[in-house]
Amino acid sequence: MANDQHPDHDVQAGEFLIAEVYMHIRRNPKLWPNTALLVVYDEHGGLYDHVPPPACKPDKFHSSEADPGTNQPFKFDRLGVRVPAILISPWIPRNTVVDRVFDHASIPATLAKFFLADDPNRSPREINADVFIEPNVAPVDANRNLLSLANMRDDCPTFDV
Repeated sequence: MANDQHPDHDVQAGEFLIAEVYMHIRRNPKLWPNTALLVVYDEHGGLYDHVPPPACKPDKFHSSEADPGTNQPFKFDRLGVRVPAILISPWIPRNTVVDRVFDHASIPATLAKFFLADDPNRSPREINADVFIEPNVAPVDANRNLLSLANMRDDCPTFDV
């Protein structure tokens, strides 16, 4: 039985999987205050998006004219279609919706910035990607560090799974 949200499967099975992982973390008093659960979808779901993919600083990579089948090289100077992502933590303010542009390189960029002190030996796309959290330095900027609360929330939902 599939537990994803891809067509032609029942999306409720994917919802259940996310809820089950969340509740395993939520019920563990050692994990919950120290975990941020990031759910990133791998595609846009085949829905029309009215926002064109934004430009970005060109990467050092490029394809040949033949690779993309367009008779023009792809210069990695734009992002792809938008995909949904959800960041879950008791350290995020209630009802937070973020309108910054993240891309898939934001995940390793966040880890590098947080744990490796922004190591410069990364791809240009990763270096230029926006990050979800900043290292904990005072004062915490809630616009840059999504895990910005001084005290952990106690009103996060629970589910019966």
